Amino acid sequence: MDSRKLSYFLKICETGSIAKAAEVLFISQQALSKALNSLEQELGVPLFTRLPQGLSLNRFGKALQEEAWHMEMHQERMLRRIALMAAQQQDDVSLSFYSGMMGQFPPHFFEDFVGAHPQTRFHFFSYPDDAHGRQFANTDADLFFSTAAMPGLDMTLVHQFHVPLCVLASVSHPLANRGSVRLADLRGQDILCINSDLESQNRLQKSFGLQGIRVSSILSDAEQQFSYFLVRRCGALAFYAGPETLLPEGTVRLPIENFPLLWSCYMYERSEGIPPIAQRLKEAIIAFRNDHQRQVAALITPTAAP
Repeated sequence: MDSRKLSYFLKICETGSIAKAAEVLFISQQALSKALNSLEQELGVPLFTRLPQGLSLNRFGKALQEEAWHMEMHQERMLRRIALMAAQQQDDVSLSFYSGMMGQFPPHFFEDFVGAHPQTRFHFFSYPDDAHGRQFANTDADLFFSTAAMPGLDMTLVHQFHVPLCVLASVSHPLANRGSVRLADLRGQDILCINSDLESQNRLQKSFGLQGIRVSSILSDAEQQFSYFLVRRCGALAFYAGPETLLPEGTVRLPIENFPLLWSCYMYERSEGIPPIAQRLKEAIIAFRNDHQRQVAALITPTAAP
């Protein structure tokens, strides 16, 4: 049923005549009469009793008036709610990301950005970096980050970057001065791996099995600082995909010569559009990954806030 016809019908009920309703609605009496006749034909019953002094609602008309009024009120509430959500969207930014993602950025990167926009409410949703976590992550977000491509996701892929996975070793480790290593060099070493369903991590584990390399410890992202302790003080070897500028103190990263393994990150955005502040954050992330440091500073400093 056409909601426009119901709106016209309610205006006729309110004014008591087609002539007055047409004047209020800024349409011709002929067009309004045609709409009313069409509504009555659709329902199969008359809605008014035509009298010399005007129109009078019959029992069908009274029943429709009550229901149509409720429908119109519900529609108005719905439109007000959507308008309010649209207005709030300008001041709210939501991010959904895998646990450990923030470690890929400089210290205080996100803190500085949030601090630069005090009028914006930021919402952060962290999820386990595994197939289950990615599938059921809160993707009702402006920006969504994943270590795996999500072709079925109802969001738009806006950026992806791929970083070579390197061996992380203490500066005092016997392998540290080589500049690079081969998988065979890792046999007999204390190897740390991340307890996560990463595509790159899974490929690494399979290669270990083929090379006879044994993993001595498996830790989650939550134990990152402890894993760095094991590397620096206990001679363990871990794996690192962050930028060289963020290497833990007292460590070096060593490329793997015969095993070109890439750690990947995919950034998606809400398909129907994102708020301006989320757009700025997206640009700052892309600028950082592209090593445009001046642009990053301009995007995250308070002086640049709109």
